[in-house]
Amino acid sequence: MAPAATDAAHTAKNIKSENSQSLKVLEELLGKLTISKAQDEINAAALDLATFINGDIEEGDAPTK
Repeated sequence: MAPAATDAAHTAKNIKSENSQSLKVLEELLGKLTISKAQDEINAAALDLATFINGDIEEGDAPTK
């Protein structure tokens, strides 16, 4: 059975909202990376950023619904 063309989970409004929330998370992670002074903080922020960009997106990191 094919999904409906106007599937509520994929409306333009929902996609825009999800993108906005993802952008906020990305900006927060970049902010942590640029203001870190200690090497361990830099490493942790870099790992969080890499995981967000390259890893599986989890509900806590970015909206998926």
